[in-house]
Order: sequence, then structure tokens, then C-alpha cells
Amino acid sequence: MNEVAALLNEGHTGADIARQLNASGQRTASGAQFTGQNLLRDYRAWQRKPAETDNTNTSGA
Repeated sequence: MNEVAALLNEGHTGADIARQLNASGQRTASGAQFTGQNLLRDYRAWQRKPAETDNTNTSGA
């Protein structure tokens, strides 16, 4: 979603971003092609989520 955020900040539309992702071979989790509407819906939901911490690099100490 960070890539989507960067492209939106550059002025790209949801449909434009979906075309770029599809052209590069990227697909949704279910294997379908991206659509602008769904991409923007998921991006907005991602934005509303509280930031999650990354505890994968803990030393265990």
C-alpha cells in the first residue's frame, strides 16, 4: 500500500494505478486483476488501520 500511497501523492488516479499494477503482473490476493475502485477502497481501509508494530526483529533478551 505504500506504493499506492506514493503514486496517489504523485497525482495518479486509482484506475491509473490499477493499470500499472496489472501491467507489471501483480494481482490481488485472490489472483484477480486490480480495479481502481477496489484498490482505492482497500487503500482507504489500510489508511484507517492503526499502525502495527513490527516485532519480528526482537533480540529475545
